[in-house]
Amino acid sequence: MENLKFLLITGRSLKQGQAAEQGKFSPEYIKETTTVEMSKDDLDRLGLTEGAEVKLKSSSGEGIFHIRVSQGLPPGMLFIPYGPPANLLIPAETAGTGMPCCKGIDVELLKEW
Repeated sequence: MENLKFLLITGRSLKQGQAAEQGKFSPEYIKETTTVEMSKDDLDRLGLTEGAEVKLKSSSGEGIFHIRVSQGLPPGMLFIPYGPPANLLIPAETAGTGMPCCKGIDVELLKEW
């Protein structure tokens, strides 16, 4: 089983915002917030295809995501829109700010589990 390290950033996406208007239990919102974006270079290097299912693990938790090719991410970086699945990977510690760090999270990608 091949495990790989990546740097995760989370944030708002246009599709996530639009889908939230339909409700956070809508199929569109669930699909968007369970999608991880990665560079085409990483996708090819790992022998994965767009839409493939992967598990991401951080020191805080883990989740299952479907891959989408990103048009702007560099190799080694992943992006997940804000939502409950991303929250599983974000550390709860706020360093006194009241807001957990949602950028630069070390994650491990598992192609098989």
